[in-house]
This record gives sequence, structure tokens and C-alpha cells, in this order.
Amino acid sequence: MIHIFDPNKEYSRVQTISDHSGAIFSAKIIETDDGEIRLISCGMDKSLLFRILEVSVLIYLCIIVVKCNYIKMSK
Repeated sequence: MIHIFDPNKEYSRVQTISDHSGAIFSAKIIETDDGEIRLISCGMDKSLLFRILEVSVLIYLCIIVVKCNYIKMSK
């Protein structure tokens, strides 16, 4: 699971993402050249997840997943 917190509201949790079936050992948020915000995560379930995120205008800093691509790694 990945928990998203709002540092401006005493680090209250605003969202939980639970797409992986195992523990997550790496996650990174990047901004692309075209302005998209992406969350890339890798888990013990041998999967890489690429998410396109957007910041909600109605809820300050609430991150909503709008698209998720899944890649399964094999031995």
C-alpha cells in the first residue's frame, strides 16, 4: 500500500493506493515534460506500476489516480 499524506493538514492521510499484491520497496513521484505528475512503484510481487496522478481542485492536495499501467516482471 502507498499512503498519500497532506503536510499542510498535520500530515493527515488523504488517499491509500493498494494496487500491489506484495510489499512495495520503491516509489517515486516525477513530473514529465508535458506537466503530468506520475507515480512509479515497484513491489515484491515483481510488478512495476505507472500511474498518472492529478491534484484535485476541490480537495486541497488530494491525489487521485486517473490511469494505471501494470508491468509484470518474470524471471
